[in-house]
Amino acid sequence: MNKAITDSIKFICCIGIFIHHFYLHSPYVGFLGPTACVIFFFLSAYGISVSLEKKPMALLPFIKKRLFKIYLPLLMINTLFILGTGLLCKGYFSIPIFNIFGDNIDFVQNVSTLDLFLYIVGIYKIDGVTWFLNVLFAMYLFLWFIHKMANKTQRIIVTSIAYSIFVIGCINITPLPVKFGLIFDPLGIVIGVLFAEKKQLIEYIQSRITTKLIILIGIIVFTLVFLMGTMQNIEGRYTKLILLIVAVLSIIFTTALATGKPTKKFSSISTFLGGISFFVYLTHEKIANIVFYFRGSSSLVLTSIGICIISVVLYLFYQKIIIKIYG
Repeated sequence: MNKAITDSIKFICCIGIFIHHFYLHSPYVGFLGPTACVIFFFLSAYGISVSLEKKPMALLPFIKKRLFKIYLPLLMINTLFILGTGLLCKGYFSIPIFNIFGDNIDFVQNVSTLDLFLYIVGIYKIDGVTWFLNVLFAMYLFLWFIHKMANKTQRIIVTSIAYSIFVIGCINITPLPVKFGLIFDPLGIVIGVLFAEKKQLIEYIQSRITTKLIILIGIIVFTLVFLMGTMQNIEGRYTKLILLIVAVLSIIFTTALATGKPTKKFSSISTFLGGISFFVYLTHEKIANIVFYFRGSSSLVLTSIGICIISVVLYLFYQKIIIKIYG
């Protein structure tokens, strides 16, 4: 798959997650976020698996690289918003706790130095984004360990067994609305490993699917995504089957799109969009809440503008300053 195209897809997925959270009260976007997550997990699992196949790494350098990539932007952004939001909104320092619906900020005062540190590093949550980072890091570690197996079939089998155990656990211990997302999202990891180990599947999809079929699959996926939003609280006979169909079709759709050779200009733009996508994800809940705080109501336009500006500034700062400092 072409990295420039997958970078663009990751950016679109982050926009989908933002829209999902912004209109979370609406049943029609109830499964837009999980669908974006399953695609993101698929692309990440595929990319890491291919990377480890080409260039194996020792465990400690691998962990250091992944910690740097995932958690350093989180530390930077949490520090900025924790130190700045209370002063901006209240005129004095306090810890902001952002609402996933983007319509309320709770402020915690008189925190200890230890509590401040725990909020900054994400152990104490100020919003709902850290779960994804933790799952992503756990996925990285899992993929590193299974790539110590020489046999590709073993990797696929172990990944499938791990996912099955995870699903059984979710079915037994989690409530229904949470259960759907937990079962749905990691399926992208399983298929990502499968496609990385059996690349002929990608070649088959990309050689057989025409432009008209890509459009048709896209229409089916988006239709089912919006239908699933109204069904996610219903224990229906066919709900899990539809979940599986949405996951598989969305990944086939993504794989079919990620073919071709984009122009140099498209590649540079796509690389930039892929770079800021992580910052869009980390800031979208925070900015939506701040906009609501000052307006007294939500604004998709103002929130989108704020996310774009802040994400680009933070991404450039991260690229030009932070990466140079830490190498």
